[in-house]
Amino acid sequence: MLAIVLKEFKSRMRGWRTPVVLTLYVGVLALVAYLQAQSISERAQFAFGNNNPAAQGEEIFSTLAGFQLALLIFLTPAFSAGSIAGERERQTFDLLLCTGLSARAIILGKYVAALAFVLLLLWASLPVFSLVFLFGGVTVMNVVSVMLLCFATSVAISALTVMLSAIFHRVQIVTALAYGVVFVQTVGIVIVPGVTGALVGNGSQPSIGMMISPVTALITLLSAQNTPYVSVGILPLPTYLVRNLPLVSQVHLMLWQVHVLFDVLIAFVALGIAAAVIRPIRRIPRFRR
Repeated sequence: MLAIVLKEFKSRMRGWRTPVVLTLYVGVLALVAYLQAQSISERAQFAFGNNNPAAQGEEIFSTLAGFQLALLIFLTPAFSAGSIAGERERQTFDLLLCTGLSARAIILGKYVAALAFVLLLLWASLPVFSLVFLFGGVTVMNVVSVMLLCFATSVAISALTVMLSAIFHRVQIVTALAYGVVFVQTVGIVIVPGVTGALVGNGSQPSIGMMISPVTALITLLSAQNTPYVSVGILPLPTYLVRNLPLVSQVHLMLWQVHVLFDVLIAFVALGIAAAVIRPIRRIPRFRR
């Protein structure tokens, strides 16, 4: 598996696309921070805005977090769409199967290589996010929480894209389907009345659709004063777990933390399906003479 990860990551870093994507990614975030700071300065000059530096820092941070999540949602399917389907189009997938690697190793190798590039983008964005510390109002834990939420979202989206890449043989089809799934996961599952009504929670508890959507998770994370807490007892946990550990049902988590757990569960299921779809050629055991 490590060999696949290194091979995929080196191939991504050798091309001209990686420097361009990194430059555009950091450039867009820096431009957004600059324009937001300019807007705050103009509003404060005409007494239309808040002159509190801490509030200004929180506003810039919220804008940066929203744009970073949107960029990762847009870029992550493109990183993973050709993981398996691309090998089939290049007619190298059979050679990959003949290496003797298990299906799990092949899927995890492709998957980890795609997530490594996402981590590189998050790491490159840290200098831009560090600018908000000049204003105040934002702590290190706020930045870490946003980075964790963005990475967890990419974990789920990349796993779903790898699953589609294992099922379908054309990169274009996988890319189109992946963006359709991403739209449903981020926006559609919340705004579609039929889906939302089928996934409503108990009483004041958020719906499962809101827990799965990264948009609602980010909104609640940024609005810490009105952050809803979710009772673990309403989650689809195994019955034996709730019965043997009654204290589990009394635990309450923030909505964005539940979203991270859902992302991990989605990734686990999607990668399992992807590994079950491909069938590597097994070595024929040698018979003793």
